[in-house]
Amino acid sequence: MMHNLLLHARCHGFKVLCWFGLFSIGCCLIFLRATGAPYGPSLNEWRTQLQSATADSSRARIKAALAWELRHIDSRESLQFAEEVIDYGYKHNDALRLTEAFQARATCLVAQKNYCRPFKVMIPV
Repeated sequence: MMHNLLLHARCHGFKVLCWFGLFSIGCCLIFLRATGAPYGPSLNEWRTQLQSATADSSRARIKAALAWELRHIDSRESLQFAEEVIDYGYKHNDALRLTEAFQARATCLVAQKNYCRPFKVMIPV
């Protein structure tokens, strides 16, 4: 009899725990969906910033962001931005921009199924 009570209590506790877990997950999903705010600027905002940017470093940063955002939407345009940022990175020894651009470039080449395109890789010192 005592064994049955313990077993029943354990099952009941497990059910409560499961319902609590499902409720928590549901609340998290609703909250995350309700916020709906993007994590960064939209493509139109990036393009507007690119038109108004005057410094080369700002333009390179924005082009790198555009290349990354466009990688699955328009891989050709993304690849063009990435190539421009790579040229800027080599010219100004900007390793961060080179890293961002090569990452976007590689993703675009894979999306285009262009696995044989050569990479010019020169690491600035």
